[in-house]
Amino acid sequence: MAKTENISLYECDRCGEKYYAIPGDEYAKGWIQPTRESASGAKSSPCLCPLCTKDYKALLAAQDEMFAKWINEKRG
Repeated sequence: MAKTENISLYECDRCGEKYYAIPGDEYAKGWIQPTRESASGAKSSPCLCPLCTKDYKALLAAQDEMFAKWINEKRG
């Protein structure tokens, strides 16, 4: 059996994509593991592939816009 060292397995918690990466791998740099806190205070750190990272950042932008409207709505 062959032995391979210095490889990391990434698995996206959203879409299930799996990727084996070696140190310095450019594609692996596009994976993120953001920390998120739910309304109930539960924290999670999902692993996201580059495509799901793009979708996640779009979701964050929409949430940022909603939060900005909410925080400023009581200011005259």
